[in-house]
Amino acid sequence: MSDQVDIKISESLIKGIIESKVQTAITEALSKDKGVVERVVASALTMMVGEDCNVSKYSSDNKYTFLDALCRKLIREAALVAVQKWAEDRKEVLEREFLHQLQTKKVSNLMVRACVDGLIDATKNKWRFTVCFPDE
Repeated sequence: MSDQVDIKISESLIKGIIESKVQTAITEALSKDKGVVERVVASALTMMVGEDCNVSKYSSDNKYTFLDALCRKLIREAALVAVQKWAEDRKEVLEREFLHQLQTKKVSNLMVRACVDGLIDATKNKWRFTVCFPDE
């Protein structure tokens, strides 16, 4: 008979205990230093990012602070919503004015010229323009 005791503890249980202890230690350390949260927030707000509020792998794209980029993004989104609402509220007036403009000789000539120029330009490149005649 052996006097040894074999106790097996699962790795997941040990991992959970260690993670819990580490998190508790970090939380206690951070709560003792009152300025840590302020420094972390200030650092996050002043971090240099690109227009999309993300840090780019190209440093030349990171030309805005996060706060500046976020404000720019929110302002653009608000402006877009405002313009869409304005246009929706004036839809009938805008449609009448567009129809009126399209019926003027100057705009009609510009549209015809743009269509002809686009067709001529497209025919210069076989990848952009092909003509197929159906078999009859």
